[in-house]
Amino acid sequence: MKHPRNARTFFYVCAALSLATLLWPFVDPKGVALWMQLSRQEQQLQAELREMRRRIESLQQTNRRLQTDLRLIEKIAREQLMYARPDEQVIPVPLSETPEEDESGKSPEAPGSWPPANR
Repeated sequence: MKHPRNARTFFYVCAALSLATLLWPFVDPKGVALWMQLSRQEQQLQAELREMRRRIESLQQTNRRLQTDLRLIEKIAREQLMYARPDEQVIPVPLSETPEEDESGKSPEAPGSWPPANR
């Protein structure tokens, strides 16, 4: 009868060790903190992955349009590469929307602005 008791004891010891091994990360303060940090990192990476997939889809859509849409190709060539048709002349226009400031740091007045600035 000693044999079944030893087997039962061995089973309980193995079960206790297994349970302790499984629960240790939740009991150990560093284990919980590490788990929470990894969980936050996983969420951040999932968000980045979703954004990258959206970006890939957008680029693939643009690629398809560039392969078939001649108007888009012409628009990009004109705007970014400053291409023109033989009977046209390209005149570069500054992109800034605000008037440039003079040396005193004040913006120049628009012609005919009212009331005149005190100088």
